[in-house]
Amino acid sequence: MLTNWASSRRPFLWFLLTVLCAAIALILVYVLGVQTPFEWDEILFARAVEHYDAAANSPHMPGYPVFVLAARLVSFGVPDAVRAVQITSLTAAFLTLALVFFLGRRLGLTVLQACGGLFLLAGCPSFLWFAGVGLSDISGALSSCAVLWAILQDRAPIRSAVLAGFLAAIAVGVRSQAIYFLVPMVVVALFEWRVDRLRRVLAATAATVVTSFGIWFPAVFLTGPGRWWSAFVWQFQWVRQEQTHGLALPFAPMSWIVQGWLIRPFGTPWLAAGFWALVLCGAGVFWHGGRRRLVVYGLGIGLVSLMLAAFSLDLRDGPRYILPSLVFFSLIAGGGIGVARWQERLMTGAAAVFVVASVVWISPGLALRRSEPAPVIDVLERVLESASPTDVVVFYEDKLWPHVYWMLERRGFEIYPIGDLHDWSQDHQGESRSMVSVFSNRSPLPEQASFEAAWDSPQVRAMTRGRYLRCWAVIGETGD
Repeated sequence: MLTNWASSRRPFLWFLLTVLCAAIALILVYVLGVQTPFEWDEILFARAVEHYDAAANSPHMPGYPVFVLAARLVSFGVPDAVRAVQITSLTAAFLTLALVFFLGRRLGLTVLQACGGLFLLAGCPSFLWFAGVGLSDISGALSSCAVLWAILQDRAPIRSAVLAGFLAAIAVGVRSQAIYFLVPMVVVALFEWRVDRLRRVLAATAATVVTSFGIWFPAVFLTGPGRWWSAFVWQFQWVRQEQTHGLALPFAPMSWIVQGWLIRPFGTPWLAAGFWALVLCGAGVFWHGGRRRLVVYGLGIGLVSLMLAAFSLDLRDGPRYILPSLVFFSLIAGGGIGVARWQERLMTGAAAVFVVASVVWISPGLALRRSEPAPVIDVLERVLESASPTDVVVFYEDKLWPHVYWMLERRGFEIYPIGDLHDWSQDHQGESRSMVSVFSNRSPLPEQASFEAAWDSPQVRAMTRGRYLRCWAVIGETGD
């Protein structure tokens, strides 16, 4: 049978075929990549590649030093900072898919099941969307999975423990939210390390501490210790404020939590239902087949980390915050894939339908962001083409600050938050200068808007917060 042939005679050919297909898919993602940055954080990471200062939101706290360092290394070959961050994320996406296969094999999946988990992850709309975006979420998924892979190594116990501790520190340096995934992994490590447990725990702890110092000391030093700490406290208070606004548990309604964390990462309720059904079926296959340790690890890490995230992170960013959890859920979902029995054939067909439907659904959004500049960047480019820095002062809505800085202030334009308009007018009475006011989709569109751009895309709306789907600018005189 094909399952036996795949798992015993030529398993590596299956892996090579899977990696080849995944590489082709990611190349297509890059070809259909992002023409211009869209989200706030994309620009902050690009700024950090040019000049690192976490207290000045370059990038925002706590600083993501390992991810920025990786993007900085890429920038030596790709001078464009935005493109360098995108390539870093795309490379991490490819490595994540490869690691999913090896992690699945380490957990005892057959080659076909591991390939199935890989394809299910690669076919998730959120994975396809963020694979080409200049954010650290895909890299965070890669580093989190690498920790579990190191924990499960059974050769050279002390060295594998040191490697796990080293990778844990790297994961937090790539993306601080990785700590949500490290919590359940500590439990897994304590259970797995039954031989020489104390020495392995001490070795992993020492490696984590030493590596963390090597990562965070330069980041704090470059920012300035006092400035870094003040920015960290402010960021922590801001996160707590977001939580009390009903964007995280326990204040958010459960319907919002389900929508943000369980449905939007897949775009539509039907795709979400299909994926979670595959996860449940795969868990059932493993459980009844005596692979209960695998089910406990996969679902345990995925669910615990997801719950921790839901209690502290903004549900509006669920499609990207869930990415590390999707790795473990995808491996479980691959459990029923095979060709030996009719049930396996049915689940294999269902998985194929899910992947094809997901790719078909997300493709218009990928094509849109490749063919057109993001609305905010589009409007600011037109402002740049039609205005001179010496004759114009720019006022912007607060959430547009990174975009306005990136496009206009660096080119000599004088920029201010829209809230400073009254005070600025009082201080500059009698000046004859043009004024450009830039707004996003949350503000009412005035009839006299000079420039306007919008993306009317359900894919973009599902994968993002929707803050920058529309933008416009109004040009007038400072005395108006």
